Amino acid sequence: MLVTTSRKPGVLTKRLCRALAFFLPFGKYENRGKAGVGDFVEKARELGKTRLLMVYESHGNPEKIVLIEISRDSWEWCTPTLMIKGAPKILDSNFKQLKSNFTDATVTGACASELKKLFGLPEPEVDGDDDCVKISASQKELIFSSWQKKLSLKIEWVDNKEKEEKEV
Repeated sequence: MLVTTSRKPGVLTKRLCRALAFFLPFGKYENRGKAGVGDFVEKARELGKTRLLMVYESHGNPEKIVLIEISRDSWEWCTPTLMIKGAPKILDSNFKQLKSNFTDATVTGACASELKKLFGLPEPEVDGDDDCVKISASQKELIFSSWQKKLSLKIEWVDNKEKEEKEV
């Protein structure tokens, strides 16, 4: 999965993106710069990624996580969107120098199946492996942990289709 920010991101948004790229299997963080969404989809495609995760911000703080599913010839926005409530809690936030070698993720919790589908996570090959990220997914929180590093996000699941219907 390729992880990036909205344009002109703040420090906290960049830090969150680096942490997400570290924890997600085969994750890679790239600075977006002035590139449009279509340009970044092409970049993800060139890198062989099937998902693009974008963290948008509001007033200098991470606001929402949106994902794009990428196929060979097209791409589409995934639903739902994850709205971030409050500041992310990042334990040992030195992710800048670290490269993720994770190939698997074990997802547990009330929203495990929804998160696996949204993030496109396959079932882990080996359960409980040290090289496997542990993700706990509930209606109100995501927790990523491995190698004495931890990321905790207070979230709200927002179904984009319901939101569009309300706006009409």
